Formats: sequence, C-alpha cells, structure tokens
Amino acid sequence: MIKHSRFWLGAFAGAFLITQGAQADKLYVANQGGSTVSIIDTDANNTVKSVTTSSGAVGVAVNAAGTKVYVTNSGGDTASVIDTSTDKVSATINLGNFPNGIAIHPTNGRAYASNWFSNSLSVIDTSTNSVTATISIGTNPEGVAINPTMNRVYVANVSSNTVSVIDTTNNTVVKTISVGESPHNIVINSSGTRVYVTNLKSNSISVIDASNNSVVSTLTVGNLPNNIGINPSGTHLYVPINPVNGNGAVQVINLSDNSITSTILVGLSPYGIKFNSTGSRAYVVNAKSGNVSIIDTNSDTVISTVTVGSWPMGIAVVSTNACPADSNGSTQTGIDLVKATPSNYSLFTQTQIDAAKQSGIQSCKDNPTTCGISISSGFTQAQMDAAISTAKQSCKTNPASCGITVSQNTDGSTQAGIDQCKADPNCKGTSSISGIHATYDAAKGELHVPFVDLITLGVVQTFDVYLLQRNGSFTFDLDLSRVALVQ
Repeated sequence: MIKHSRFWLGAFAGAFLITQGAQADKLYVANQGGSTVSIIDTDANNTVKSVTTSSGAVGVAVNAAGTKVYVTNSGGDTASVIDTSTDKVSATINLGNFPNGIAIHPTNGRAYASNWFSNSLSVIDTSTNSVTATISIGTNPEGVAINPTMNRVYVANVSSNTVSVIDTTNNTVVKTISVGESPHNIVINSSGTRVYVTNLKSNSISVIDASNNSVVSTLTVGNLPNNIGINPSGTHLYVPINPVNGNGAVQVINLSDNSITSTILVGLSPYGIKFNSTGSRAYVVNAKSGNVSIIDTNSDTVISTVTVGSWPMGIAVVSTNACPADSNGSTQTGIDLVKATPSNYSLFTQTQIDAAKQSGIQSCKDNPTTCGISISSGFTQAQMDAAISTAKQSCKTNPASCGITVSQNTDGSTQAGIDQCKADPNCKGTSSISGIHATYDAAKGELHVPFVDLITLGVVQTFDVYLLQRNGSFTFDLDLSRVALVQ
C-alpha cells in the first residue's frame, strides 16, 4: 500500500511512473595508527562512530550477509569481529604473527587472514569464530583475494615475489606463481577469469589467467602501486599510486585495451580501495592524510573527503539499505534534492514508492502473465529495468512531461519516508494518514488513488481515480472511465 499524499496531476493522458530506491552504505576503515575502526555514513559523508579494536588495525573484510566485519590487528596478533547491527566488537580471534590482509569466502563461510611474520594463512570458521587450519605460504604475505568460481584463494607474498594459490576445499597450496617485484595486493574480476596483482617495486600489474594460474600479461602503471580495485562490472581497474605532483593518485585502466584513461588526485599515501555495489562510487583510503576520498566513477572526480583515524589502511563497504539500488544513480540525485528541500516535494514518500514498485517487480517475476508478459514475448528483467530507467530520467529532466508540478501542500512526509527506509532494512514502506491509502493490485495491473487534486478550468477539485498499468512496463495511465469527483 502507498500512503495518501496530495499531488498535482495536470494531464489526464500523462503517465504515472513508479521509481526505484537508492542504496546507502556504511564504510568500515581500519586505522593502524589508532587501533580503531572508523565508520562512515555515505549518506552524509561523515564519520559517525569509532570502534576500538586492538593494536594496529589494518585489514578489513565483511561477510556476504553484511552482518559481520572482520578486522585484522597487526600489533595484537588477532582479528576483531564487529557486529554491524550494533557496531560493537562481538568476538576476538587469535591469529598468527602480525596478521595483515583478510578476505571472506562468500559461500563457504570461511575467512582467510595472512600472517606477515609467520609466513602463513589462517583459515577462520566464521560460524564459530575459530581458526580451523593454518597454511604455510611464501615470505611476508599481505593481500588476500578469493575466487569463489574456482574455489581458490590467492595470496601475495611480498618478499618472495610470488602469489600462492590455495584450494579452499582441502586447504592446500596448489601452485606458486612468480610475478613482479614486491607484490602487495590482489583483485579478481567477478567472472573469476582474471587475477590482477600489484607489484610495488616493479610499478606494474601482473595479469593471471585463473584457468591455468599463469601470468598472461604485465601492465605498466605509475609509481609504487600498493593496492588495487576493480569495478563490479569488471571493465576498469583503479590503482592507487604515489606520488603525483606531491599527492597520491588513482590511475584508472580500461581493461578493454589496457589504456590509462584517468589519473585522479587523492590524498597522501593512498592504500585501501573499495566500490559500492553499483560501482558508482569508489572509496580510497589515504594513509598519510588520515582520510578517505570518495570518487564519482562516472566522472572520475573526487566529490568528498572524509576524515578518519590515524594512518588508515583497510576498508570494507556494507550496504545498510535494502531498498533496490538504481543502476544509473539518478534516484540518489532525487533523494539528495528532497533531503535538501523537503518542502518542495510532497509526492508519495520515496519509501512508499520503492515498496510499491518492488512489490510489482516481484509479482511480475513470480507470474509474468500478471504484467501482460508471455514467455514468447522475450522481455527480460534487464530490458524492463532499462525501460524504467529511461522513463524515470525523462520524468526527472522534465517533470511536466509526466503531468507533475510542485504541490503547495507540504507535510514533510518524504523525509519521514527516507528515515523509515533507513531504519527498516526490509523497506516495507507502509504508512497512512487517517486510514486513507493508494493501493496497487499486481493481479489486475492497476493503482487506485482515492484522493488526487486536479486542476479543471482553473478550479482545484479532488477525485477518486484508477491508473492502469501498461503491458511490459511499470508505467500507468489514467482510466478515464473510473474518475469520480470526491469534493
């Protein structure tokens, strides 16, 4: 159900578009100099909390559910487990000597932490938070990455100039790969076909074919590349380097031709880097500057810088909003506008709109015929989403084309809806005023709005209306046969 809120619908023939919600994130940043983890709210782009761990917090990883964050403490020879619902340390795990990098397998529930001075890898059962195995690898291991497609863990051995490949089914080293000088960190593309390793002293990236674990090419990059990130779509690498004109920077590599397309200036000594789930934002930890640079990957520009603790190193991203994210980022723009001037927007709350649209999408997925789609029509979810996105952008660019103008009746409900969506990860979006609702019937493909203000011949009148869903889309047209004057 969608909460009643007055809005202007100027043209009877105009379409009503239900839009999709935005994603919010929390960033967990390990501060090696302060033995703390800074938590950043990406809605406001500020540090909202600091959690004390143990000496030398350095590596960070989050489980697949987003409920637990694991932090390696290099000075304490431990890992701290942070419960993301409370942002408090819930467990401490003993590891090897000077633990460093850490990664969590998305399906088998195990975490893998490298131990710098022990030359080993600790295998952690995250269900019990206990070490179940210790694997001997190369000298001074640092970066850890997991390839769930191949059930392999890759570990960069800094002083051996190698990468150890471990079979996660039996915790054995199946291959040791020679790479460049002083390999530090590793990323793997989402399909699990390519492994990328930064070689700090060689100023290069070794590209490994995951099918046979052999180096197939070497990419030349800037000075001292000590970490690396790959966007979720697997099209670009983001590589922190030092220094460029006295600052650190991030080089962007287009993997279609291995060309460097951008060099983005950030803070001093950039190290950790992660992306949000859509890839629209990259978060870069600047160790010497003690802050995090937030990069808009559409323009490859720094849009915000957030201060954290002393000598930050590792970073992890946790999504805090279950409302579905918009692939082109336009929904976030709209929410930002509403938050800046809520009095100018008194349409249905974003939470309510999100809930109705998500309900419609799920219903359509469960039974495509309810949306007027037959199997033979060949529509895919991606095609429907693309159509929704295009229509939404058109409506945002020119609201009048959707028959919507700004209402003078402002009750602040949009901000309340945003707050509700933040507080309720399930994003139910159900609320009411005086028991009056607008109701979406997925089976009939119609939206019933009991109160809508219309301007007819210069006079504002209130009508009870029905909107009919167009086949194969989430766009609605006014049913002129069912328009009743209320007052």
